Amino acid sequence: MKPDTEMNRLTDLLKAFISKQGIDVERSFYSKLSFLRDSLDVHTADQPGA
Repeated sequence: MKPDTEMNRLTDLLKAFISKQGIDVERSFYSKLSFLRDSLDVHTADQPGA
């Protein structure tokens, strides 16, 4: 199986799982840098005295 095909299959399986949990599924662009920044913001906000 080609890597793109595997990634698309995984994406479809994940979308189906998320939908079954009652969460809206929308595929959009979310960069790795944005993810890391958002993760850092959440982590920093959880720290005492932040």
